[in-house]
Amino acid sequence: MEVETTHLIRKKTTIPVPQIHTWGLVETNPLGLSPFILVEFIDGIYLKDCFCGRNQGYSNKRCRIAL
Repeated sequence: MEVETTHLIRKKTTIPVPQIHTWGLVETNPLGLSPFILVEFIDGIYLKDCFCGRNQGYSNKRCRIAL
């Protein structure tokens, strides 16, 4: 579902989303690991930095609660 949603956002909007190079389910993973999605890197800022500030000393746990 996440792969389809990403493709839809990329196709129908101008929101920058990473290109999906490949993805797979547990059954198709030769190592038997969890599902995966391999995407390109998009340069930008983290959402937590917008809300919690980059250098304000907030812990990740505290930022998750604030978001």
